[in-house]
Amino acid sequence: MKKRIVACTLALVMAFSITACGNDKNADKKENTRSEEQEEKVTAERGTFEGNVYTNKSMGIQVTFPEGCTMYSDEEIQQVVGKGSDIMEEAYDSKAIEGGISETIYDVIAVTADQTANIQIIMENTKNTAGRALTSAEYAKVMTNNLKKAYESAGVDAGDAEITEETLDGLEFSKISISVNGMIQEYYAHQVGQYMLVFTITYADTAADAVQQFLDSVTAI
Repeated sequence: MKKRIVACTLALVMAFSITACGNDKNADKKENTRSEEQEEKVTAERGTFEGNVYTNKSMGIQVTFPEGCTMYSDEEIQQVVGKGSDIMEEAYDSKAIEGGISETIYDVIAVTADQTANIQIIMENTKNTAGRALTSAEYAKVMTNNLKKAYESAGVDAGDAEITEETLDGLEFSKISISVNGMIQEYYAHQVGQYMLVFTITYADTAADAVQQFLDSVTAI
């Protein structure tokens, strides 16, 4: 249980690890050739639930959570964010943490009935946290570098991260896969304008079917 809690806390806070790099130093140093007028402007809003079906019109997505999931309240989510911030401050200077939290919407933390998996949905405004709207591939590259640093700082045993590209109902995601304390951790990042929609999933091998059902439920709306 302790390992699961640690993995959950780290999984959440890593979603705003882009902030820790300050201004996208670890991503490819390419100029953003699109003008402000050409960039897609998005206003991110929290999603809604009908039963176990989550819909977020601002992100253009709908997913179904496994039956029996426990959903964290807003207060519980903020507690996890606070614990994660403490971890991040050990890996990065505190100035990097400030502002990143305010630019990130922590929408959902769900834990399966048997507590073998947790699924989180987060939206990060990379235009503000990284200085420009990042592609999902750029986001994954920076996050992978920061994951390694943060896990090492926290004394957590983590394997090497692997980045692949995934398509879910026609939506393009960059996927990061990593093993953490015997748990599997996966990040699915999808760009929506200046926002990065991130599914963060931490689970045991026995929960693989439930996780796949969640991923198979992803629907573009």
